[in-house]
Amino acid sequence: MLAEYGKMSTQHSTSAIQATSKRRLSDFIKSSPCSLMIKYEYFIFFTVIPMTKLFKVLTFLVYIALFSGCGAVTPLTLQFDYKASSTARLLNGQSIQIGEFANELGFSDANQVKRNLKYTQTISSIVKDALKQELMASGYQVSQSNLIVSGKIHKMWGQNEITFKIKDTNANKVLFEKVIRTNYHHDMLWDTVAHTNNLRELMNLFLRDQGVKNAIQTANSPVKSPQSVASADNRPPAKIQNNLSVSANLPANDDFINRKKVALVIGNSAYSIGALRNPKNDAYDIAQSLRLLGFQVILEINADQQKMDEAIARFGRALTDNSVGLFYYAGHGIQVKGTNYLVPINSGIKKERDVKYKTVDLGVVLDEMRNARTGLNIVLLDACRDNPFPHSSRSGMRGLARVLSPMGTVIVYATSPGSTAADGTGRNGLFSKHLLSFISKPNMSIEKVMKNVSKQVQLESKNQQVPWMESSFTGDFFFLKK
Repeated sequence: MLAEYGKMSTQHSTSAIQATSKRRLSDFIKSSPCSLMIKYEYFIFFTVIPMTKLFKVLTFLVYIALFSGCGAVTPLTLQFDYKASSTARLLNGQSIQIGEFANELGFSDANQVKRNLKYTQTISSIVKDALKQELMASGYQVSQSNLIVSGKIHKMWGQNEITFKIKDTNANKVLFEKVIRTNYHHDMLWDTVAHTNNLRELMNLFLRDQGVKNAIQTANSPVKSPQSVASADNRPPAKIQNNLSVSANLPANDDFINRKKVALVIGNSAYSIGALRNPKNDAYDIAQSLRLLGFQVILEINADQQKMDEAIARFGRALTDNSVGLFYYAGHGIQVKGTNYLVPINSGIKKERDVKYKTVDLGVVLDEMRNARTGLNIVLLDACRDNPFPHSSRSGMRGLARVLSPMGTVIVYATSPGSTAADGTGRNGLFSKHLLSFISKPNMSIEKVMKNVSKQVQLESKNQQVPWMESSFTGDFFFLKK
């Protein structure tokens, strides 16, 4: 019957049978989960290849067996283990309560996050646990409170998306409501580390939002009575003098304590040639620390050339006059003829002449800072790994070269110019590991931070890796001033 498709019959009964068979086959194909791959027109061989009735029936049954189960997927069940990346700070005196988070992913199973992936915990419990850990790590007391954080979970893989709402139950007023999203990261679907990092980024975007900080601050601030205000205004001069004497013993003033701070953080690990384990983790963790220190962070993980170019352009637009600009890069970096190039993933470099067109010139980042007339530029380069394309370059040298930077710039290399840095054996590279341990130390100038980092890297590497700093900055800057 199938062999007669496409032919015109003079007998009404034969035409009716053919039309019915053809329609049923077409309906089957359209309803198949693989309908995008298999089109009706591809079955033309039924009309041109003579087949016995038995062969035709067997062939049709094979198609049914293959295609009827094409869309059947058994979800992979994984354990989700969230850990806040920063250690808990001292309590800041502000309390908050975690309410309910509605699961709006659209799956009947509350544990399912994708059609082919589910967790041993419900998605709502994962989000609430992550939020609790990050709130505690940021110094908040998670307990019974008039301030309640709740939300709706829209997406939980790739581009995470949650609507957060903060409500003051005493005033019966919603203080904050906003959709928070993360960028899409190209990680394997079964990589729970990638899922954890993506959720961690979303939580920190929420916590660093100025509207969130204002809402929590307002709800936790006690209302002063007129009497208490009056007594505060009429403090004796001796008390004021004591306060001044205490402040005189503090470290030097921070010239940028009230300035806008913007950071571009890029970590490239997934190279087809010379894959690296730690840059992705380094970038996630550095971004987390910088957000807690008041930086507006632009984060890119495993970025190709286009994404790196776009991120640098966004970084330049975010910088303002006399602001603080910070650029952190972890991944492969190479120098050719004295110029430093940052290597995107999927660069496809085969020859030395490819480098100029398939990588990102570090000078482009410095130009964005120069054009913005920033007050302070900080460049942290954990990019001095070995050249992954040694046979493609005759003039390419080990490590990175010294660069000509704008005034007011601090450049820190993970190792000395012309040398290479270790990727590290733990979660982070050797340089980034120690940078993370000192960057949040209070009342420590940037010069002191980098000296301590350099000392620890040299000790751990037994002087095989020596971080290098160049500076034309003459002011005072503290990552954390108390």
